Amino acid sequence: MIKLRVTKLLYILIVSALYSCGTSQEKKFNFTIKILPKDKWPYTTDTIIKNGQFLLSNPYDDVYYKDSNGIPLTLVENKKYYNPVGISQIGLDYINKYYSTSNKLYLDSAQQYADCLIKISKEYKGAIWFPYTFNFALHGIEDQLMVAPWYSAMAQGQALSLFTRLYEETQNPIYSKNADKIFLSFFVLRNKNNPYVVCYDKNHQLWLEEYPLDEACNALNGFIFSIFGIYDY
Repeated sequence: MIKLRVTKLLYILIVSALYSCGTSQEKKFNFTIKILPKDKWPYTTDTIIKNGQFLLSNPYDDVYYKDSNGIPLTLVENKKYYNPVGISQIGLDYINKYYSTSNKLYLDSAQQYADCLIKISKEYKGAIWFPYTFNFALHGIEDQLMVAPWYSAMAQGQALSLFTRLYEETQNPIYSKNADKIFLSFFVLRNKNNPYVVCYDKNHQLWLEEYPLDEACNALNGFIFSIFGIYDY
């Protein structure tokens, strides 16, 4: 994991430089990263325990639309699509269940969801991206339409959490390699014709966009989920 820690340090240094680039006043932020115990990590809960018993059945059996491997699909205008955030969240839920039970079936399921993410991904500028292949009207407002393919910092961050945690549990270098490539997506700034999830807000501060529209959305929850991924990494 040394390579990952060094890369994280480089990211912090580069972001610090970007904050002051093109602004009239340099912005400095003094903070430290606290290393949390596993039971305090984002996405870790004890909800799989009921009446003292671990729930070993698949909690997603009641999902109506699935592909041939059992991965849930989202129905949009009578067509079925993969949802990168949904896939990442279920993968994280399975790995959390593995933490609590040591049942390898949960770890295998988390890996299956990670495999699906790679299957639907694309690469640009050396980074792995997880496209949404359906249009989405933000808040149901048609003039805030996310036109496919579009990308989300929330999806990038939650996938980053999943691949980082899978590497820590399995030591399989493919997960480390993919985590490195997902992390690179946070270096690509706003542009017109290619994937990006990072831009500057009106105060010239870096923002990780859940919904990268022409006019910045600045959705706070998506930003926080993105930061969780960078923290895990």
